[in-house]
Amino acid sequence: MTKNELLNMIVEGTVVTAEMAEKATEILAADAKAKEARKGKISEKEQAKRDANVALARRVATEILGAEAMTASDVAAKLTDLLGEEVKVQKASSLCRKAVELELAVATEVKIPKKGAQKAYTAV
Repeated sequence: MTKNELLNMIVEGTVVTAEMAEKATEILAADAKAKEARKGKISEKEQAKRDANVALARRVATEILGAEAMTASDVAAKLTDLLGEEVKVQKASSLCRKAVELELAVATEVKIPKKGAQKAYTAV
């Protein structure tokens, strides 16, 4: 019995037989095995995206961040000018956090008038 035949029998409302139950058990086992094999693997597209973000974080740390503390808003503005396409503050913040994770930058709290405390980043 094939998977297609099993599903057709279920749709038709056929009474479940021992053969159908056995086939369903096989399908579930195969699905569980395939799911376990995929678990922990990163797709090529996701890996390429991560690699690009790491490279961009390194670029931010070397070309944009300096001795003067910069907020994510400032980094986004400079990155937009550098890349020629709009970079949102959330993306800039993510890249700065990645630079800190890679130990290429340091995060500190700065007080900005009328905004309160924000994280600012400096190159190491």
